[in-house]
Amino acid sequence: MGEVLGWDADQRAREIEVYRARVEAERDSQAQPDDEAADARRVAAPEARDGLAAPTS
Repeated sequence: MGEVLGWDADQRAREIEVYRARVEAERDSQAQPDDEAADARRVAAPEARDGLAAPTS
């Protein structure tokens, strides 16, 4: 998929690292005692794309 997007090896490695960190944060969020703690775990994960707007509540 990275080739289609024009990513070099470094970019592919960064994308994989961010994906894994976000999956870990999501899994960790499921073990939290409440929604607030779960949301804190999820938002602490790195963003895959810089410049995305922050979620509003």
